[in-house]
Formats: sequence, C-alpha cells, structure tokens
Amino acid sequence: MEIAYRFPMKKALFLLLLCSAAEMWSQHTISGTLPAEYTWIIAYRLLPGSEDFTGETEIREGRFVLNIPKNSATGMYRLVYGIPQEDHYTDVLYNGNEDIELVLDTKEKLTFLNSVENTALTTYLREIAAAEQDILIYYASAKNSPAEFSRLTENLERLQRTYEKSTEELLASHFIAANSPYIPTTGESAAEYMIKRQAHSVSHPDFSDSLLQASDFLKDKFIDYVMPAIQPDLIKTNRADVSVPLGKAAAQIEAENGEFRLKLFHGLWDRLSGSGFHDAAQEVYSGYLKSLAERYGTKALEEELSALNRLQPGAKAPEILWEEGNQNRTLSSLQGAHYYVLIFWSSGCSHCLHQLPKVQSALKEIPGIKVVAVGLEDDKASWVKESAKFPLFEHVISLGKWDSEYSRLYAIKKTPTYFVLDAEKRILTQPEEYEDLLTYLKDPPQ
Repeated sequence: MEIAYRFPMKKALFLLLLCSAAEMWSQHTISGTLPAEYTWIIAYRLLPGSEDFTGETEIREGRFVLNIPKNSATGMYRLVYGIPQEDHYTDVLYNGNEDIELVLDTKEKLTFLNSVENTALTTYLREIAAAEQDILIYYASAKNSPAEFSRLTENLERLQRTYEKSTEELLASHFIAANSPYIPTTGESAAEYMIKRQAHSVSHPDFSDSLLQASDFLKDKFIDYVMPAIQPDLIKTNRADVSVPLGKAAAQIEAENGEFRLKLFHGLWDRLSGSGFHDAAQEVYSGYLKSLAERYGTKALEEELSALNRLQPGAKAPEILWEEGNQNRTLSSLQGAHYYVLIFWSSGCSHCLHQLPKVQSALKEIPGIKVVAVGLEDDKASWVKESAKFPLFEHVISLGKWDSEYSRLYAIKKTPTYFVLDAEKRILTQPEEYEDLLTYLKDPPQ
C-alpha cells in the first residue's frame, strides 16, 4: 500500500530559507576602494611557484566587490589592479570565514577595514619592525645603557610572544612565527648583531611551509640575506654563500619542489640584475636559474630569462658578424670609439625611416660614436636601397626578420630598437626612443 506523506508547508519553507542562507553565508567577498585610475581587478590564488585564477570584477568609481567562489581554498590571494602586474598588486590572506574590505590610497598604502587575518598580520609587521628599529637606533647611537638595552630587547620578545599567542588559530600565525626576530644579548657589538640577524632571517623560517612558499615572504627573506640593504659591504660575502648551504634554509630549499626553487632564484637574479650586480647575477643564472628554468619553467620563460641574462647592462653584447666587400667584420673587433650604438631596424618600418635620418644627423655633432645598423629583412632589395641613405653606419642584414638570427639573439620585439655599448662592447643601456638615445649620448652618466 502506497501512503502519501504530506510534509508541512511551513517546515518546507523554513528549510528552503535555511539552505538559501547557508549558501549565502558560505560565499565571501573581497571589496575595497582603490585610486580612481584603476578600472578592473583580477584575483589569483597563489601556489608555490604558480597561481590559479579565482575571479575578476570591474572597479567603478574607485570601488569594487569581488565574489570569492564557494569552497575556494584558503591561503594567500593576489589582487592585480594595473599593468605591469608585477608593480600593481596587493596580497591578502583568505581563511574562508570572513569578508575582506580594504583601502589602497594613491601612495599605495594599504589599510584593512575588515579582516581579522590581515589586520593581525599587518599590525604585527608594523609593530615588530618599529621594535627592531629601536634596537638599530640604540646601536647607531653607541650608547652603553644595559637598562635601556634590556628594555628594548624585552619589548621585542614580548611583542613576538603576544602575537604568536593571539594568532594561534589564524593563517597569519604562519608568517608571524616565521618572522620571529633575532634578539641580541648583552655584550654583542653592532656588527655581531647585524651578522646574526641576517643569518637568523633564513635559518629560522620553515622553508617547507606551503603557505609561506606561495607568498613572497620566503623569497624576500632569501633575497635580503644575499644582498642586505643596511650593510652593502656584506653583499660580496653573502653572494658567495649563494653557492653553498645557507644553513637550514638552503637544505630545505634543495628538498622542496622545483617550482618554488625557481621562484626563489628568479627573484634573486632579478634583484641582483636590477641593482647592477651583474657578476653576481651571472653566477646565480649559470649556477642555479638556468637549469631550474629548463627543468621546471615553460619554454617561454626559459627563452626570456636567457635573453634577459645575456642582454642585461654590464654584459658583453652578443657577437654580430657581417661581410663588407671581401672582408669579414665582427662587432667585437671594431675599435676607435667611446660608444657603439646598435640599431635594429627594417627597410619596411616607417618609424625606422623617420628616425634613422635624425639619428645620423645628430650623431655628426657627437664625436667618438660608431653605429652598427642591423636590418631585419625578408629580402635584400629594399634594404640595399634604404641602407645606402646612411653612409655613416656599419650595415648588417639579418634575413628572416623576426625569426632571423640576430632578432632572436637580441630578443627584438619592435623596430627600431637601440642598444648603447661602451668601448669594450658591454651593454650600457637600451633606450626606448631615439630622443632617449640622443639624450644619453650627449650627456652620458659618469
């Protein structure tokens, strides 16, 4: 016998509302205010060595609300709001239990209006940095006050213990514990303190922590160890340490996933290159980064890093060979100039045909400069005609245009492209426009 069971309507309505509420409660948002010039924001969940797209939304009149998909994993999320992405982003901790609201002002200062996680971490970092700064000021003043020294170190230790205790259940605790500062003891000199503080910054954090790996925290610690900002004279010593174990940190780095190691050494190489430490950058590239990129990176990243490494300021310009009459000529054998200018152009490029006559005319007034013009061409006919208009230049043709030998060797993405070399054929700069080229050559930096 089939019995019809009638579910009370009031109970059905109550359960429906309960399910709807549970669905609403399970989804959270990241919202905030940004400077008015930004119009779009994209969120990624950061992973060790990679990232996963999470969502995107429009920024309207400086405000945005980004819905985080239900059941999104907890962790570090990157909010990108401008181009280039590496300069226009902020990272936030998402624990799956709270909405996040933030304000980013025109000076890139970040404030959290709502988020237990992020407020705890940012407040901790600010207060612990101030406490460490007090100790640095004490050492710089050359004081000899045991009482004041004890007060400063005890304050540093108390702050660390307090925040570790209050954030035990938070994701922020990973960063707070890993950032535990070195606390000097009575009798340590300023030099001893700085050396031990530097070593502690990489020996204390757990480099196997996947949440720390996903953020920039460990990368920044690693880089700051190699090239400390406070005592530049330590750079040479610490640079050598890149090639040997860095205590606990280096041992863990070797044991961890390759994408994370690639991220670390890519960041280190980028910082060294950008700071003018070209020999150190080359050491990192040849000793670590090249093999890591080949094994764990994409083909595009491998090619990009290889090009950036060989074309960084301070590097010897890759060799260029050409025939002139019955003679073989090379870039490296050219002599007699203070500066050499490489111009990559094409006879079919209207910008080139507009700029090269101006360059040739201007360089007549600047002594000690030789130009090598490399034509990226599909055939010789138009190149022969146009190159004849620039008799003051050495001329090279590279057939195949964008796929030609010298286009690939010098990573040419547009024409014209300029390089300035010194007398030893080392790369000095890569001006964006011909006006920048002429400004540099008329008044080169000393």
